[in-house]
Amino acid sequence: MTNNLVIKTENCILDLRNYEIKLLDIFSDHWLPTDNILVSVDERSRFFHNIWYSLNILDEQRKSKAIYISKFLAAVSSWLFDAALNYLWNETINDLREKVKWYNIKYFYDTLSIWESRRKDLNNEDDLVKLTDDELIRWCKNIELISEMWFRELDNIRYMRNWASAAHPNNANLSAIQLLHYFEICLKEVISIETPKIAVEINKLLWDLKSKDIDQITIKSSIEYLKDLPELQKENLINWLFWIYTNEKTTQTWYDNIVKFLKDFSDFIPDTIKSDLWLRYAWFKINNFEFEEKKSRDFLKIINGESFIPINLKIIEIQDSLENLLNSHNSSNNYYSEPIFAKQLRSIVGDFWSIPNQISHVYVYTLVEVFLTNWNWYAWNADPIYYDLIKKFDKSLSLIALTSYSHDWISSKLRYNKCKMRFLELLDIIKDKIVDDSVKDFIEDIKKEKDLDKLKSNDKFRKKIKDLKILLK
Repeated sequence: MTNNLVIKTENCILDLRNYEIKLLDIFSDHWLPTDNILVSVDERSRFFHNIWYSLNILDEQRKSKAIYISKFLAAVSSWLFDAALNYLWNETINDLREKVKWYNIKYFYDTLSIWESRRKDLNNEDDLVKLTDDELIRWCKNIELISEMWFRELDNIRYMRNWASAAHPNNANLSAIQLLHYFEICLKEVISIETPKIAVEINKLLWDLKSKDIDQITIKSSIEYLKDLPELQKENLINWLFWIYTNEKTTQTWYDNIVKFLKDFSDFIPDTIKSDLWLRYAWFKINNFEFEEKKSRDFLKIINGESFIPINLKIIEIQDSLENLLNSHNSSNNYYSEPIFAKQLRSIVGDFWSIPNQISHVYVYTLVEVFLTNWNWYAWNADPIYYDLIKKFDKSLSLIALTSYSHDWISSKLRYNKCKMRFLELLDIIKDKIVDDSVKDFIEDIKKEKDLDKLKSNDKFRKKIKDLKILLK
């Protein structure tokens, strides 16, 4: 601090000391309280001797617009630290609102965790004042405009502003060191920071997706930067694209561009995000929002998220898919429609998900039935999918497949030579999944039988099935 500034500061403090004595005398003459009303001159002196170093964090242009900083200093000089904290917080919140405008404002509102009824009242930049301070700083943390650590510091300042400032009645005393600490945090971590590159990049992407037929060069350029985003920022971006994709007012250009972008970006979307989107899909499904349900299902398919379905939803999805497959298999044009539902089933099951126990039997029985063909010939486009899914059977599913000849519909098919040959082929596929010698012997016994359709009523095989059920537990 220059000598001239030091002298001016000392003179100011001396003037404040003389003014304080006169002011308190007036209070006393009118029988008003004088104790613990004003911050001591020593505290104010400590503050003013250090504040100028902190102010150098801001450049001249930013200082010239900081109205509440001037009011903050005026409040400090007037012995009112609690009022000063209120002004400091106002400057911080105003600055955060300005920084939020760097982002697409609809993107900002859509990624806030707020009730839908409140979301309807938030449409443009003027509505930012409708957000609570808590909502604002939490979202700024979510997009990493402020870090987790400094969010906690700001949240503490917010608390102190509410309960230790002039914003509410209180008896708290703020020290010069506390106020300086809060001042430096707000300046360093909010007011002085420049426009983050991520804000610029996301704004550019959103504008391109909405306004024109986006090309692969633009997509690759955006992905190159966005692929390394922290998971929280990726979650915000994907959630927003999900909201746009499931909105009936979305234009065809939006739809087409989002699909192009997501197909290339899907490998960089964390599995946790894909899993969470299923909860939103479930909400649409439960509440009968047919358009949103269909679009959200399409969205999950685009990002290769179908295999991340939660267990309860997975059961419903697999059941529906099995029913569709079986209905198609038993229809007159199954050679054309069956592959569609076979692909749907494979996409839901995925490569790494085990089949829930609640539907393991119906899953195996359905696959065995369609694998056996419809007595005439198989749907050649679906057949490779059946082989693939059956080869993924674990020991438990393989044992269910082995005893599936006791199922009514499957047993009736085993009267036909083609179905009988396919069942024997099925046994060859699953036998490598089973290590028990007794079960392998059972497979060989089945192969020796000529009338596979009569195994269901064969007492010897009934007894063996009872023994096998022990293995199924």
